[in-house]
Amino acid sequence: MPPPAPLPTIGTFWTGSDLSWFEQLTIQSYLDAGHHVVLYTFDEIGNIPDGTEIRDAADIGTPVLWDTSTRKGRVCFSDLFRLYMIRETGFLWSDLDAYCVKPFDWDSEYVFGYVKLEQVVNNGILRLPQASLELAACISFIEEPNPIPPWFGFKKRRQLLELRRQNTPHTVENLKWGTSGPGILTHVLNYHGTIGHTLTGKVLYPYSTRKLWQMILQTTPYDEAIPDMCHSVHLYGDTKHLLKTDFDGLPPSGTFLDQLCQKHGIDPAAAPIV
Repeated sequence: MPPPAPLPTIGTFWTGSDLSWFEQLTIQSYLDAGHHVVLYTFDEIGNIPDGTEIRDAADIGTPVLWDTSTRKGRVCFSDLFRLYMIRETGFLWSDLDAYCVKPFDWDSEYVFGYVKLEQVVNNGILRLPQASLELAACISFIEEPNPIPPWFGFKKRRQLLELRRQNTPHTVENLKWGTSGPGILTHVLNYHGTIGHTLTGKVLYPYSTRKLWQMILQTTPYDEAIPDMCHSVHLYGDTKHLLKTDFDGLPPSGTFLDQLCQKHGIDPAAAPIV
């Protein structure tokens, strides 16, 4: 029997500030599961867990097409950066709010999961073949000066077509939230017939934001709260914001997130969310 394939390298990105315990927890969870983690950044940032490989994000060569001083611009850049990174390196992308429950040991070049009633494919954890048509199509769409999402309604597509005829760029940054990420990914996978590779929601996205907010105050042992088939719990940026505004940037003592920090040796007080 051949030996198991090595676990994929996890690639991720951070810029603009030191890591908080929230991001530390994600990275450490992958390291403790046996993954090698590469953190791309443009800056000198602090609080990076030992064992993390740090690389210059400029080496990936992702064009900056939007105003990254805005949240929407940063999201669009991140959506494009992960695609370039996958194409350049073959790494498996993870957002820094995607806690690793168990190793990503799937023998597949296609790794992504459903959210929202098994209808939308999220790009928070993503792997595609480096030379795949799906990857190329996602990149081409995001970089298009006048992208027209085929899944938009007729009226909206007609408005965008008129802007294109007038040579008035509207760019993906000005479209509905999620268009540059889950929107185009779901469409492309359906178009190319590879949607069947999608993992069920309980594998990568077992909880809604609302459920996670409830769990912030629950003291149920974490191993009882997480489904057996789950490999990752996406914690979401909204959860981080709630912790910042309502809990002084720290996980309440004894709760789900506090238990996970204790498991992985993370001291939230040393790197609170600010």
